This record gives sequence, structure tokens and C-alpha cells, in this order.
Amino acid sequence: MFTQVDKEHGPSVRSILKIILLVILIGMAMNILIAFIMDKTTVLKSLDRVRIVYLLIPFGCYLAVNIIDSFRTVLIARQFQARVPLVQAFYNSVIGVLISNLTPMAAGGQPFQIYHLQQQGLNTRVATNIILSRFVENAMVLMLILVISTPFIIQISQSLAVGGVVMYVGLAATFIFAFFFLMALVKPDMIGRVALYLRKSFVGRIVTRVTRKDDWADRLVEWSTQLREEVRFLWTEKLWIMAFDTLLGVVDLLLQVVSLYYVIIMVVGSGPSFFDVLMAYVVVWQVVFYIPTPGASGSIEGAFAVVYSELTHNPALTLVSIVVWRFATYYLHIFFGTIILSVYLRSRKNSVPLVSE
Repeated sequence: MFTQVDKEHGPSVRSILKIILLVILIGMAMNILIAFIMDKTTVLKSLDRVRIVYLLIPFGCYLAVNIIDSFRTVLIARQFQARVPLVQAFYNSVIGVLISNLTPMAAGGQPFQIYHLQQQGLNTRVATNIILSRFVENAMVLMLILVISTPFIIQISQSLAVGGVVMYVGLAATFIFAFFFLMALVKPDMIGRVALYLRKSFVGRIVTRVTRKDDWADRLVEWSTQLREEVRFLWTEKLWIMAFDTLLGVVDLLLQVVSLYYVIIMVVGSGPSFFDVLMAYVVVWQVVFYIPTPGASGSIEGAFAVVYSELTHNPALTLVSIVVWRFATYYLHIFFGTIILSVYLRSRKNSVPLVSE
């Protein structure tokens, strides 16, 4: 469920700004703590190496990811004879990222995207199929990369100290979550089976009380069964479309890694190879993604600084490069998303979704 904003009486952008301010303060506090642990004097001096272009290139890379994902949404929606305007697809992508950046474990973005697609005329199953399929595509790509590159990852990990532990944990997490979401895609009806199993349990009674529907499990069984048929349609009759969509997902991943690699090379002056940056990015992201801070704020900077510092052998400059990269790809995109959200709210006469409850 999402809260809605009434034009006259509902929460305004000011409410969202309060959340954003809190997230930024958490991130800044974590970054200051990391700087003190390393060497605040050296870190502050290293900031002199930063140029405005070091922010613009990563910001542009992530903006390109939003644009690509907009076209992906339009493409997949058309397979179900549904038309999502490109501007709405772009809003769906940008605000999905914004809400992910503001919620613990980045958990709010996908539910918002599903809700917003419903507002564009897609039924819940189709909207869920689009977002779930993309999530699983990403997990499968990451798992394929790791399967192919496991020997190299182990070699990198063995050369690290604390960073090696982070790499091994990330490697395990990637395989576990990739398998889980693959099962959700291959057998989405298992959602209904779990609901039937939990129906009379303590959790089931809570769901009944919250939804005020005694037959919620039966409804979920029916919904998940229909979802299974639509998943099967998308991945059998539209396999080439999904393969192309997966390829675009790979482009998204490479753009994200390019943004990080660029900043490390420019700030540090030299560093690990692009392949090493890619492998570390894929693995470490799986660790920090599930840390319960808003958008993994602070934890990403810490984990990435630990791993990449041991790869570059220059902790101070590496920390600066990570902070610069995060400022461009996280904090600036929160600001950008807030502007898009504000413009969107002002252009709407009816209520619009904001944040998950």
C-alpha cells in the first residue's frame, strides 16, 4: 500500500524533504566516522584533487540507466498490449530509485513502481511481472558473472585482508538470493502455497487483521496462479524480447561500474583494472544492499572503501573517490528525484503515490 497525497490536505514535498534530510545526515555521519578512522587530515587534503567533472560523469551514467530502464518498461508493457507513456516510465524509474534510496535495504522502490504502473492502466499481475522479471534478470546476470569469474574473485579475495571477508560474504549472498528470486520467477504460484500454509498461523492472523479479509490466502492463490501464466507467456513466447531486456540490464550494470572506475582512476591516479573493479562491485554490492539503513547510506561507502583501498593501496584517496562517486550517484540523484517528484505533484490534479507504508 502507498499513502496518497490529496491536492489540498495531503502531505507535501516538505514531508519528503524531512526524510531526505535524515538520510543525508545518516550518510554524512557515517562518512565522517570513516574519515576519522582512516586519517581525517590526509582525507581532507585529498579533496583538493576533486574536480566538478568527477561528479558530472557518474551522475550522467546513472541518469543514462534511468533512461534505459524507461525504454525497458515501455518495451515489456507493450508485450501485454499495454502502453505506458515514456515520460511516465521515466518518472517510474527515477522515483523508484528515489524511494529505494530513502527506505531501509532499498525495499520501497519496487513496490512503488508496481503501484505506479497500476495507475497507468496495467493490472497488478502484469506490473508485478515486469518488475519481478527485471529483478530476476539482474540476479541471473550477476550470478552468471560470478560463476564465470569465481576463480578470479577468489584470487582477488586472497590478496585482501578485511576486504576478502566482505568479498566471500557477498559471493555467498549473490548465489543465495539469485536462487531465491529465480524460484519466484519460475514458480510464482509458490507465493500462494506459502500463503495457504501461513493462513492459520500467527503471521496469517495478523495479515487477516490488517487486510480485514478472511479469504486473503485464497485470493493470493488465485492471483499467483494467474501470475504464473503471465510469467510463462513472457519467458516463452517473448523470449527474444526478454533476452534483449536482459542485455539492456547488462548495459545498466556496466554504466554503474564505469562511473565508479572513472572516479577511482581520476582521483587515485592509478588503480585496479576495470575487471577487478567490476568483480568487486558485483560482490560487495550484494553485502551492503541488505544492510538496514536508508538506501544502505553510509554502509556502502564503508564497505567499498575497505575493499577498494586494499586494491589501490591508497586508503585516503580511495575513500575520497568513493565519497565523490556516492555523492554523484546517490545524493545528487536524491536531489534530482526530488525535483522530478515536485514537478510531477504540481502537474497532478488527483492524488499520487509517494511512500510505502
